[in-house]
Amino acid sequence: MTRPRDNPPIRTDLLHTRVQAYLSAHQLWHSTAHLIVAVSGGTDSLALLHMLWQLRSQQPFTLHVAHFDHQLRGSQSAAEAAFVADTATAWQLPVTVASGNLPAQLGSGINKAAAARAARYRFLATLAAQLHADAVLLAHHADDQAETVLLHLLHGSGSAGLRGMQLATPWSVWSAWAAPYSTSATGPAGAVLLRPLLDTRRVELEAYCTQHQLGPRHDPSNHDQQATRNRIRHHLLPILASYNPQISAALGRTAELLSDDYAYIQRQLDQHWPALATVYPAAIHFDAAHWHALDPTLQRYALRRAAAQLTQTQLSAAQIKAGCAATTHPTGYQHALGASLMLRVEHGRIVISDPRQPTAIWHAPTPLPQLAHAPLPVPVPSQLQIAPYWQLTTELLTPSANLPPPSAWELHLAAEQITAALWLRWRQAGDRLSIGTGSRRVQDLLVDAKVPRTLRLHLPLLWLGERLIWVVGVRADPHVLAQPHSPQVLRVRLTATAPSGATMQSEAE
Repeated sequence: MTRPRDNPPIRTDLLHTRVQAYLSAHQLWHSTAHLIVAVSGGTDSLALLHMLWQLRSQQPFTLHVAHFDHQLRGSQSAAEAAFVADTATAWQLPVTVASGNLPAQLGSGINKAAAARAARYRFLATLAAQLHADAVLLAHHADDQAETVLLHLLHGSGSAGLRGMQLATPWSVWSAWAAPYSTSATGPAGAVLLRPLLDTRRVELEAYCTQHQLGPRHDPSNHDQQATRNRIRHHLLPILASYNPQISAALGRTAELLSDDYAYIQRQLDQHWPALATVYPAAIHFDAAHWHALDPTLQRYALRRAAAQLTQTQLSAAQIKAGCAATTHPTGYQHALGASLMLRVEHGRIVISDPRQPTAIWHAPTPLPQLAHAPLPVPVPSQLQIAPYWQLTTELLTPSANLPPPSAWELHLAAEQITAALWLRWRQAGDRLSIGTGSRRVQDLLVDAKVPRTLRLHLPLLWLGERLIWVVGVRADPHVLAQPHSPQVLRVRLTATAPSGATMQSEAE
């Protein structure tokens, strides 16, 4: 089914003015601007390259051509790479052509389109960093936008998806799509990702190429009916055009309106985020009281933001809904959120974490100490960094020393009782602590103290030979504690430290 074209005559001469206006609006219309244009060799990108090449006669900005060959179509894709390189050379433009053996990287369950997209952005981000570029220009147009909006609509997306592609995306956002990328200097803001053709129709670009005799290459995979986007392009959009011949423009307006709504919601969330969220390398902790006071809309967007920051993945509407519902469960409840993330309801907080990085908890401040390696000998005196953010200190003092009272983080032991080596290890099944008139399982002590499940496994236990004497931060064996008549005191102290080494108050104090 052939899509009907609009009746009005096409003014290809207006496209230069349109692109120039976008460059000016983003402070890129000056001689020192350094632009990268991504060129596949197809109609859209070749037209954009030609427009930029001609605009350089009015403003001599630096223009660099970039092409990435995924090696998905063998000799055909190699020929397209050569075509782009030859075109750039003929127009006296610098060009970088890179390739990646994507077929060799695709395994079971890996989406080919998503993998190709990530590879392209990784290439563009690395090149932008190397060249200190101000912007990377893509040739997505109005019909691409319409297809994107419909694709997200079919997936049940909210405004985050229905806002479609953005005219301008800052480096802080789009470089995350490409991670890992080269971190060499990109300037304080990095290169903006700009789509100056987003309100230009495909038919206009086809007419432009015809007028300027550009001879673009055509990718046969754009007609593969197995791809959902292609079925939207060749079947769904023509049907919708029979109801509204201006359907692409209508969907573009919808995307623009929802983009404004989305931006407003993000600004509202920004106001809550510092008090709501504590961000760690592989986990984000939400303050439970603040979370439950949020409007449901902001809860959904907070969960979406957390997932995006941890995995650069957008959760589906169903996953977001289920995740928000999970936060109403009692302490100890766990929920597989999606994108390899786990949501846990803990005492006073809601934790979103990536269990694929089990040691990440040692690389962030935690309300209870976490022992990075076990067993760990504890000399006297000593100063041990038991994890990047936790330090244990032991020192011998006389009873007359001006000691603060013992606490969950400071233990005063009778030195004469220390007749064996001190050492730390993690909890094991069956561990028990003497409490004076008997003993209790460590597991029960941790539950009574409301220690979050995620902090129990690596909580340090202090041992005197084969005897457990301190469940750190929870309880100590009273038989080894210093008394007023003790001739010498062994002070054992845990301190939470900031990355710079400065101490910081623990949440448990």
